[in-house]
Amino acid sequence: MADKIYVDDWGTEIIVDAGGDITGATTSNLLITNPDGTTDTWVGTVYTHPDDGLTNYIRYVSVVDDFDQVGIYSIIADFVTPSWTGSGNPITFTVFALNDFITISDMHLNQIKSAIAFPSVDNVILTDDEIKDFCIRPALRDYFTKFPKKAVLTGSLTTSGEVEIAFPDDLTFGVVDARITDKLSNDSANTGNFWELASFNKYGLSARKRTYGIEGYNPNFLRQQKITEMQAERSVRDNVEAIRIKVDTDNSVVSFFTNQTCKYFIEWAKWSRNFDDVKFQRINDVIKLCQANVKEQLADTVGLVTNASLDITINADELRSQASELRDPIIEKWAEFPDMTLINI
Repeated sequence: MADKIYVDDWGTEIIVDAGGDITGATTSNLLITNPDGTTDTWVGTVYTHPDDGLTNYIRYVSVVDDFDQVGIYSIIADFVTPSWTGSGNPITFTVFALNDFITISDMHLNQIKSAIAFPSVDNVILTDDEIKDFCIRPALRDYFTKFPKKAVLTGSLTTSGEVEIAFPDDLTFGVVDARITDKLSNDSANTGNFWELASFNKYGLSARKRTYGIEGYNPNFLRQQKITEMQAERSVRDNVEAIRIKVDTDNSVVSFFTNQTCKYFIEWAKWSRNFDDVKFQRINDVIKLCQANVKEQLADTVGLVTNASLDITINADELRSQASELRDPIIEKWAEFPDMTLINI
């Protein structure tokens, strides 16, 4: 599979491990769950992988409209052979948007360009698009590494084992927080079953102070005794619980391993290509970083580019000095804030 798939790509080779030898399979499909939850079936072919020589794979080449949505796709190999029928483990991958461009208002762009004598001089070696790509984009990444946009994902883990959750898009670069938020135990009555209700009421725990469901009833501190019993039971259960959370930023995956049913919480760290997503309190800092990048880029470029029509003298050393004067105080001020790649698990 390609390292990066973009929306509306076609001709992309997809090879999925079926988990066993599927030689002679009469059915070799890929079951697709699209980002919006809809499903498709792609008809593949049995494939012998040259790396290991095993006929354990289904190969498919994407066609027009296969990748018509941006987001996370899930694929499961589904097959029928003369000797067995089955399906492989689900895998996920992300399809990215084509709009990989920087969005910035003319007002902010002109403020950045004022560092190189705009509007008196415009398009001196660097075009607006080059300033966006080479100067503003790095500044935005520096900013969002310290002050990321955040997005929350919650869900339930209903089976034992390891579950992998892919980063949702190419703007997500890390995790601010990842944790198990609720172990779905029997501390509350979930049905009308008599014995379950009786077990729940022996603790008499609710948002209000009551015992056996009676408001204000707490003879001989019975409520406190029952809370102590429940905590002891939880302590016993905790001794046999296994929970592991792993954040793999290299492969853009969060893994949860658990032997119980529970809920998870992930707070993603994201950057943005839109200058308007910079917080008001930091706009001047980011503009100065952009200006420093413009001066440095111009200094690096001036020795390589000759334009005889320009009646301008450019002092590269002075530009680099000015860039440092703009950048260094910002970097020093931001140093007290941690880089938001992985903060809390």
